[in-house]
Amino acid sequence: MNRIKQSNPIATRAMRKMSIAIILAFGMQSHTLLAASQHNRTDEISEQTLATLAKKARQTGDFTQALQHYETLIVRNPQLVDYKIAHALVQIDRQEYTLAEAEIATLKENYAGNVELLNAQLYLGQQTHSPIKILDASQRLLALNPKDTAMAGTLASAASDLGATSKANELQQQYQFEANQAQPIKASRAASYVRWGELEPQNPLRPYADTDQALNALDKACQCDWATVDVNDIAKRKLVFDRMLALRDRHRAAEVIAHFNQLNAQHIELPVYAMSAVADAYLELREPEHALTVLDAILVKDPQNYNTKLDKFYTLIELERFEEATAHIQKIAAEEPSYLNRNDNPTVRQNDKKLQADTVAAMGMAYGDNLAGSEQALVALQNIGPSNPELKNNLANIWRWRGWIDLAGKTYQDNLAQDKYDTQARYGLAHTYLDGRDWVLADKEIQTLNTYITPDDPALKELNKRWDLHQKRQFISDFNTGKSSGAAIGTKSSYINAWLYSAPFNDNYRVYANTDYNHGTFPEGSGAVLAPAVGLEYRSHDWLISSQLGLATQDGHGATGAVRAEYRADDYWLFNSEIAFNSQQAPVRGQRVGIQGDLMTAGLTYRWSELTQAAASVGYMHMSDGNTRENLQVAWDRRMYTQPHYKANVRIDASASRNSRDNTVYFNPKSDVAIGATLRQDWLTWRRYDRSFTQRLALGIGNYQQQDFGSGATWAISYSHDWDINRWLNLEYGIGRRSQPYDGIRESRSSLFGHINLLF
Repeated sequence: MNRIKQSNPIATRAMRKMSIAIILAFGMQSHTLLAASQHNRTDEISEQTLATLAKKARQTGDFTQALQHYETLIVRNPQLVDYKIAHALVQIDRQEYTLAEAEIATLKENYAGNVELLNAQLYLGQQTHSPIKILDASQRLLALNPKDTAMAGTLASAASDLGATSKANELQQQYQFEANQAQPIKASRAASYVRWGELEPQNPLRPYADTDQALNALDKACQCDWATVDVNDIAKRKLVFDRMLALRDRHRAAEVIAHFNQLNAQHIELPVYAMSAVADAYLELREPEHALTVLDAILVKDPQNYNTKLDKFYTLIELERFEEATAHIQKIAAEEPSYLNRNDNPTVRQNDKKLQADTVAAMGMAYGDNLAGSEQALVALQNIGPSNPELKNNLANIWRWRGWIDLAGKTYQDNLAQDKYDTQARYGLAHTYLDGRDWVLADKEIQTLNTYITPDDPALKELNKRWDLHQKRQFISDFNTGKSSGAAIGTKSSYINAWLYSAPFNDNYRVYANTDYNHGTFPEGSGAVLAPAVGLEYRSHDWLISSQLGLATQDGHGATGAVRAEYRADDYWLFNSEIAFNSQQAPVRGQRVGIQGDLMTAGLTYRWSELTQAAASVGYMHMSDGNTRENLQVAWDRRMYTQPHYKANVRIDASASRNSRDNTVYFNPKSDVAIGATLRQDWLTWRRYDRSFTQRLALGIGNYQQQDFGSGATWAISYSHDWDINRWLNLEYGIGRRSQPYDGIRESRSSLFGHINLLF
């Protein structure tokens, strides 16, 4: 400075100060620089020095001073774009993002390819957390300098944030980012696959393609043993959360719970979406108590979470808490408006959640065995949306459960004709074929589903289980033993009837062994008849036919045989008949002295639904002692009351018979008429999925009239336990007592009875 003064004696004070300022600027003493500049007017400062002052003002956070300096510089040199870009950058620093964006947009009209301007746009995007702005700027900057690895990383991160994970992954493979930058990209790519896996698949025959990609991507992103992964590492923890969703979608429920236990052990709080996966996993593992705990915790965090509220309804159903479930789903349906609109959009749209909630509420009635009410509600919804395939499938489900398998099957087929990849319709059709004994068609549908649905899927598990049960051998037996106060049918009497079926072969056939054992004690002595037989059974959609040959032993005599046929005309009409020689329906008291009987019967049943049916039958037996017996029976059954855990059924029946001979060794009225009514009450006392316990009480009253002996009241009472041990075994046992006059003398009988049905 002394040399400057000696060479230029007229140097002004301002020139000396600004020269010192430049020296201070190069020495990065910003505060000293700014203090020195405050004593000078900007018109006394050179452009270069003023630019330095503006830069230092921005660096020290004096944005107002920086703006003033840049505005002065823009006036002095309006052609230089750098000052305008710098002005916009200061606006960003001041968080005046709207002003900054407007300035950058104006500059882009003439300087679109300017590197500094693109960097300013990038800075704006970063400060405003706008991945779209970052993506646009970084993509342009990378195009100008393709070797800029840092910019490629910025572009990849923005693309990943926007869900363009394929682009981010492509950049990662091209530039090989450092681990700290590559890992979030891999995690984001995996998360996107998880989200895609929850949507309808692009290829219906590969429904798990995106989920499998997600699991593979998560493996690559973590590079860890999932069983021992460090969930305290935030990055890995996020991967675990995403993996829980993918495992849920892949129906690997046990692994979801394993992760849940890992996180719980470290007292880590789960986000709502991960908790939802845990609840679904517990339901799939048939642990609804745990599922309900998780769902309630979600609703504390997010009380309006619609999907969680629906999941809670299904969980309450699994827990047999039907009243709570009904109130819960009705509240959800009431809260959802039929239509949606926004203040900023005059368009009114239908609320899909309302339809879904109403549909679930309707199906809820069916889960509680109110099939008629469920059907009525679904028909009302279908009148609003007649082409809705989900409603059609749900209605078909109800019709199938009501016994209308032809109607249900046609509905499923119509849906599949519209969309051959309608998986729910295919499930329903397969079940309908099993219900209707269409074994070949059922096998075809089940095989089709197994080609693209994971065997862990609960719906496919259920279907495969039904098919496996169909393939098993079967043992059925009934027994009854008791004592009577009179001798008309034996002071002691008992019977055992047992059937052992082979596994099906040639689709429709089973061979079987059958035995009837009847025993009675009479004043003149005891009698017992054992009649083993072998037979062949044919089952199809319309027909059930069996024929057998056997031999009556002990007090019975000779060969026995029977042919039985049942024809199902449609969903309502059923016809049956039987022809038997040396039938075991002949009285034991007669058989013990060598009397045989040949039997013919024919009957029909009209079934309105699972609630109501009527039946009638006629029979004719010719016995070897010359007696012929003719009988007629009619019956009407009606369910009078239905609740999830209680049902009351009424049966009204009447019968009449006549015999051609008097004075036979067995009870043989010339003619008689009986009429009665029975109230059967079933209490479902306990149920846990395939297992259940039902108590049954039957009360009957009536009147019996016998020619030459007048009439008298009849009554009957029985109490039994019915156990579904599992899908393979059903047991029933009980006690009963009944009273009826025979030849004018009242007799009462106490009995013990039972039933077993075993698949093995």
